[in-house]
Amino acid sequence: MGHTAEQISRPRDIIDRYDTVAPDTIFVDIFMPDFDGIDVANWLSKRKFNGKIVFMTGRDASYLERARQVMEDGGDASVATLEKPFRVNEVRELLA
Repeated sequence: MGHTAEQISRPRDIIDRYDTVAPDTIFVDIFMPDFDGIDVANWLSKRKFNGKIVFMTGRDASYLERARQVMEDGGDASVATLEKPFRVNEVRELLA
């Protein structure tokens, strides 16, 4: 598919690595240790992230819509959502 992926397991690592990795697309779970996907969305929004952010959850889809709203209110990012479990084809469509 022509993409390079890097797994970052802790939200704090996104902050620590953001400037050196310069991602085009970020997949982030809504519920994570330390702080959640909404916190990550707020952090990215303040930095005017202009790539694509894909929020994922296996819980209530209302969390996905809240995350989407945070990013859309903040500016330039393209926002998508995935409900778990998802299929590989869904990821391919988001990256196309």
